[in-house]
Order: sequence, then structure tokens, then C-alpha cells
Amino acid sequence: MIEKEILQKKELVDKYLNKKKNVSLLDAFFYNIDGASIYIRIDFIDKNSTYRINWVNLSSMEDNNVEYWVNTNLVYPTTIEKIKNIIINNAKVEDYQDNDDINSKININFYLKDYEYNKNSFEFKRYIPKCWSFLADILVMVFEGMPKYMYQLFLITVEKIISPDINCVFNFDLEKDDFNRLFNKEVISQGKKYYKDERVIFLEKKDGIYNSVVYDSNNYLVSIIYKENTKEVQMTCNCQNESFCKHIYASLMAIKNNEEYKFFKIASIDDNKSIIDNLQTFNYLLCVGIVDDYFVVIDNYDYAFIPILEDNKLLFKIVEDDDEKSLEKELNDYLKKHQK
Repeated sequence: MIEKEILQKKELVDKYLNKKKNVSLLDAFFYNIDGASIYIRIDFIDKNSTYRINWVNLSSMEDNNVEYWVNTNLVYPTTIEKIKNIIINNAKVEDYQDNDDINSKININFYLKDYEYNKNSFEFKRYIPKCWSFLADILVMVFEGMPKYMYQLFLITVEKIISPDINCVFNFDLEKDDFNRLFNKEVISQGKKYYKDERVIFLEKKDGIYNSVVYDSNNYLVSIIYKENTKEVQMTCNCQNESFCKHIYASLMAIKNNEEYKFFKIASIDDNKSIIDNLQTFNYLLCVGIVDDYFVVIDNYDYAFIPILEDNKLLFKIVEDDDEKSLEKELNDYLKKHQK
């Protein structure tokens, strides 16, 4: 539900602009997009036959002195014609029901005289749907020339209609959205085979991050950072592929099927906490095994190597192992060879 105070501020802005005898061509109301509520109007000024874009950050508006808070820029007639043509060429558009569970809202209205079209009002929660993708072509012109933080709002709205990049944050619902759209056909085929061949050897979620290890020519680390409340995701893989790779695909299949393959876990031997305490307080490092003189652990979405011994003293203890005690056996074999 939209805050009453924000709606009152919006009404004050409309009242102020209408009193100046501005005639609106379009208005766009962005409510609670990354915590900001913005109102934008493109108006025709009959007195001097010009178009102006007026915008105000309703979240920052501290009093009723609207004139102080409204920003205005001149809009070239050629831009207005481009906007009109986009509206006219998309006269017949699909209906859309937004089911996103997000406490935000965007409403865009067009007011064109002498033109007939089926829809003059578009409402959605946060992201422009594909069936209304032409709205992005209009908004990019609306936001042109505005401060950088305003343009960032536009980038948020188009996240569902552009192809996201690996390592970048984008909108995605891990439960509902089809992740196949992120991958090409060859990668999908390879990823499915890797999943079927059980190459996802570790997969565990900690602090909102899914970490997995996928066996290939090397053991590649996939990190999928997921914000449940905003449905935002960031995916990385240390295979250094510049697009979404087969390791990420295999990991997503395992996540989709609610699978978990726990990492080994180690903690500092000097912290004096019990194994149970370490696990309950998440006071541990995710570990994939031992290589040479080091525990291999997960750190900042990549592998890190930490010494097993220092001055012949063991630095870390095992707080979780697999059923076969694989890490314990590895560690004991190492200590027999290296500890004096």
C-alpha cells in the first residue's frame, strides 16, 4: 500500500503544475524503488509553446513549498515526437497482471489528444514486463539528462527485459523464474550433463550465498548471492568464463531440486568453542579439502589457501566432516608426515 504522505505530496505537485496551466503529455510515478519515490511529468507550456520535464523526489520533499522541490528541464520537440510515435505504434498492447511480491509500484500515464489507442495507463510493481517493453524506449528519453541516481531507477525497471551479465546484480526469482533464458543451448546441454553426472560435489547456503563446487578439469567454485526479499541475484564462477557457464547451470539445477552437499567445516583451534557452538554461531570456514600444506577454503567467492601448521602447531580444528571422515583422514595423513 502506498503511503498516504507520498500520495499527498504527489497531489500537491499536480496542483502546482496545473495551476501554471501546464498540459501533461505523460506522467510517471515511481513508488518505493530502492527506497525512493519519484514523480515525473512532461508538460506542454502553451504560453511559449515548449515542452518541459518536471520531476520531484517525493521522499526528500520536506514541506509544501512545491516550487522549491520541483526540478525542470527543457525537452526538445524532436524527443516529444519520438515519444508520441512510440505510443502510437504500440497502440494495441497486452493486458498484464503483475504478481511480483514487492512493496513498490510504478504507474505511467499518457495523455495524447487526437490519437486513439486502447491503453493509456500502465501499472506494474517494479520491473517493466516484456509485453510492455516499449515503455523502456520512452523512459530512457525521459531520464536522459537527469542526475545519475535518477537514471539508476530506470536501470532497475528494465532488469527483466535485458540480458543480464555475469557478476552483475539483476532481478531473478530462484523459485519461479526460468533460468534457461540466461544460457545458450550448448551451455544448457553441458550443464544438464554435469548435473546428471553428479559433478556438483559441494553445495551449501550460508548468509544468503549458495556456494557450490563443480568438478571439471578443475574443481570450479560457483557463488550465487541471493536476496530473498528483493529477488535479486548475482552469479559468479571462478572458471573466468565471460558468460553464464555450465558450472553455474549445474549448480542452479541442484538448487532448484533442493539438493545440498555439505562442505567440510573448520574453525580456529584457539577459539575455545565447542564444535556445536561453532556450528550454531556460523563460526567456521567452508573447506573443500587439503592441497600441499594448506586447507583450501572459500573466501570472497574464490578459493583461499591457509596453512595447516605454524611452528609445528595445528591452527584449525574440524567442526564438520562427511560420513566417511574424509577430511579427518586427510589431515591425519598430513600430520603424520609433517608434524614433528
